[in-house]
This record gives sequence, C-alpha cells and structure tokens, in this order.
Amino acid sequence: MKTARMTVLSAVLLAAPAPMLMVGCQSGPALGEGERASQGLINAAGLIRGGEEQVTATLAAMDRLREMSGSLPELFDDFTSNMDALEKTASDIKSKNDNMRREAERYLAKWDADLQAMANEDIRKQAAKRRENVVDALDKIAERYDSMSASYGKLIGDLRDIRTALEADLTSDGVKALSSAMKKASKQGSDLLNVASKAADAFEALGVKMASSGGS
Repeated sequence: MKTARMTVLSAVLLAAPAPMLMVGCQSGPALGEGERASQGLINAAGLIRGGEEQVTATLAAMDRLREMSGSLPELFDDFTSNMDALEKTASDIKSKNDNMRREAERYLAKWDADLQAMANEDIRKQAAKRRENVVDALDKIAERYDSMSASYGKLIGDLRDIRTALEADLTSDGVKALSSAMKKASKQGSDLLNVASKAADAFEALGVKMASSGGS
C-alpha cells in the first residue's frame, strides 16, 4: 500500500469537499461514492479557478497603484483589500490542509484494514488494485497542486513586502521605488495563473473521467 503518499494525497484533498474522502472509506467506492469523488474533483477545479480570479484582481489593483492612476490612498486601499482576500484564501487552504491530512490518513488506514479483513484473495487483489489506481491518479494531480501552492506562497510573500513598504512610505517616490518589485510580482502572478489553470484542468479532467467510468 502506498501509505507514504498520504501527505501528498492530503494536499489534493484540501481543495475538495469532504465527500471526496469517501474514495477511501471502503474496500472500493460503492455506487454513488465515486460520483461524489468525481464531483469533489470538479468542485476543486472550481475553487482553483476562483483563486485565479482573486490573483488577477490583486495584480490588477497593484498595477493601478504602480501606475498611480488615481488617488494613492484609494489605490492602496484597493490593493490592500484584495491582498486581504488573497491572504484569507491562503489561510483557509492551510487550515483545510491540516484537517484533510488527518482525514486522509484515517480513511486510507480504514481502506487498508478493510482489505486485510477480506477472506477472498482474488477480491482483495482487485480491491487493492482499485485503491492503487485511485491513489496513483490523485498523486499525479497532487504534483500540479504542490507546484501551484509553492507559487502562491512566493507571490503572497512578495506582495506582503510591497504592502508593508508602502504602509511606511505611501508617496509617489515610494511607489516608484517599488516599481521593479511590482513588475516582478506581476510576472510571478502570470506564471502562477498558468500553473493554476493547468492544475484546474487536471482536476476537472480526472473528475470527468471518474464520472464517465462510474468512479473507477
């Protein structure tokens, strides 16, 4: 059993609703559980795309501030409000990740126990193969998710530094001094949006595939 992958699996599960965890509740997903898992993946894709929208809004607010296309205090307030929303998203993700890691470990352990309790070796092998297939598929999209999470962390860290610098020096000269840093953050944001878009597509594609195959 690939128990070593539970941490990676939990990183995937954090973006999905709790019913997705039902993938591992029994020796194999019963009819309906695969459908819920499929919908969980599709919902996760929606959450990722929602995050893309907030990244885009935050970067747009920062660009307006960099260009000083209006009142600096108002532009800064717009930027900080979008930053607050972005930071809240990151905080929610971390909290959900902590919870989902524990849940993923518990449910995969339950699935392992169910397999061990089976008397029929052929059925046990089939169910074990099913579990391996599920974990393998989730592991692959987890790689995309991990890359996206790292990009989020870097971008938010740089945006926080920009916000802190402007809190101390919200002047035209202060903004100009940060122009290069803001342009770099915009590039990071563009790269993140590309990574996030691919991750969302991968989540959705797997969800659709599981739905069309009855969750298998």
